[in-house]
Amino acid sequence: DSLTPTFSTTEEAGVQERIDAELLFEVIESALKEQDFQIWKLEKEGYKDPEIAKKLNMHPKTVANRKSMIKKTIREKLGKYNR
Repeated sequence: DSLTPTFSTTEEAGVQERIDAELLFEVIESALKEQDFQIWKLEKEGYKDPEIAKKLNMHPKTVANRKSMIKKTIREKLGKYNR
């Protein structure tokens, strides 16, 4: 027996993917400080560092530094869920 769910339709698989994506979003949001979450979200929306910096009234190098910390935090947080 496998613990991995199987789906009989593409629709059911799509529902599971949306649930997984929502859970991942919640895990990331809870792991990050508010400003870091905003940086992460803007990056995922396709904004570049200078654009993010302008939107959040920050220096682009600060954005780049925060993104490094954000990635580390997310890796650590997700590592706890993969054990």
